[in-house]
Amino acid sequence: MLHKYKEIFYGGLFGFGAGILETVLDARMEGLTFGDEIVQHHPMLFYRTLFIFFGLALGWLLWQKNKREREFRDLSQILKRFRQEYRYFARIGAKLGSICGNGLSLQPQKRFDPAVKAGSMSRGQP
Repeated sequence: MLHKYKEIFYGGLFGFGAGILETVLDARMEGLTFGDEIVQHHPMLFYRTLFIFFGLALGWLLWQKNKREREFRDLSQILKRFRQEYRYFARIGAKLGSICGNGLSLQPQKRFDPAVKAGSMSRGQP
């Protein structure tokens, strides 16, 4: 789960770190300890939790941005796996065709197109 939502997790850690840093700086300016700053200024706790929400919001935006890249990477891996499996089965089919002697071919066959034939006859060609 952490691998899938790592941007959001790191954003939350960033916000938490910013809140702690702001608390420490505010405590030093007032000459208090970290614990005294938290106990004496309860309204500031709401303000400091906003740092965490802001960090989570930034992490979510980054996660959304990278979501397409992850989906494209997953799709390219699926396509690569499909090509490998298709190549394997195509080789087996070609070998079976040569063994059975029915001339199984993977090349597209030319089909009769009446429009082409009709166009050549209108110019006087057989």
